[in-house]
Amino acid sequence: MKISELDEDLRQGLIFIHDEVVSKIPQPSVVRLPHVKIKPKISFGYFTLAALDQDRVDELPLCRLYYNEDIDEMHSRVEKYIRIKKPEMTDSLLAASVDVSRKLRKIVWQRYKERFQKHFIDDQHLR
Repeated sequence: MKISELDEDLRQGLIFIHDEVVSKIPQPSVVRLPHVKIKPKISFGYFTLAALDQDRVDELPLCRLYYNEDIDEMHSRVEKYIRIKKPEMTDSLLAASVDVSRKLRKIVWQRYKERFQKHFIDDQHLR
């Protein structure tokens, strides 16, 4: 599902969560080359909002963002990530993450039912 297919409020919620996580990325250290100092550029990779995981219930929702520190002059790309668990979230980030997680779970369940409903056992036949 593309982000453009999401409802506006859900899309805005995801953007807010992403922006909050991006704001937690530490500033990269300056790299010294023989005749110049270079500050690596940040480029973003995958963003994950974990909503369900039976093994990590106390940490959920959990946000993870992969990013790269790029130094073009050295052809260097260092992959890093930032992870924010439920206990580390601000109130506004937690509220948005819970709301977005709830809405996404609803969409996922609906799509699952649409695709696999024909394989479900009808309770009425069991009576």
